[in-house]
Amino acid sequence: MEDVAEVQRKLGDFIMHSGDDISESFIKNIVKQVRESTGLKNFDIHLVDRNNEKYRKLFEQWQKGGGYGFFKPSSGEFGISLYKGLFGEGPQIYMFAGKTVDGWGVAKNVFFTKYTTQHELFHVEMFMYLKSKTPNYMKFWAEIPNYMHEQYVLNRLLKTKNWKKEDLLSDLNNINGERMDKFGLNPITLKEIETWKFELELEKMGIKIQ
Repeated sequence: MEDVAEVQRKLGDFIMHSGDDISESFIKNIVKQVRESTGLKNFDIHLVDRNNEKYRKLFEQWQKGGGYGFFKPSSGEFGISLYKGLFGEGPQIYMFAGKTVDGWGVAKNVFFTKYTTQHELFHVEMFMYLKSKTPNYMKFWAEIPNYMHEQYVLNRLLKTKNWKKEDLLSDLNNINGERMDKFGLNPITLKEIETWKFELELEKMGIKIQ
């Protein structure tokens, strides 16, 4: 993957380099910049693996099948059913590495990547966009269906350059799975997502932001 724009120290710009492997110093720098640009003083990125004793149970649950990472908007119990009964901090990102089993029962090893980091940072960007527009941001965050959260992220990934097509298509497949299985919607293409307007979708849902 080639480089994309560096993180800017201003609200709403969460774009990072895509090059070398994730390092502890790299993650610390990203966390510092997001805290400074958003005012989210509690923001953090957790790299969760079998050696992370604090999140050992979270890691064990993830091994049974789940995403490579997720953004938790608030502290308390994890809202994802896979992690029911487990608690963590927010707004923070959790990313996983290790062995997991996919939906077909196939075991595979997953590594911390910059694509996953960028994906989750765009969830933070969406969160901050809503937070900057309306005091009802947490209510709206919960009302927006998950496939729309993911479409926002994929739209932003497509507008930054040189991510691997296989990663983009993997995200697209997850989106279309939710669109069709949970909402009876037609599948969407990468080209359609690239020109998709988040604000217009909010208006269709009756969500008005300032």
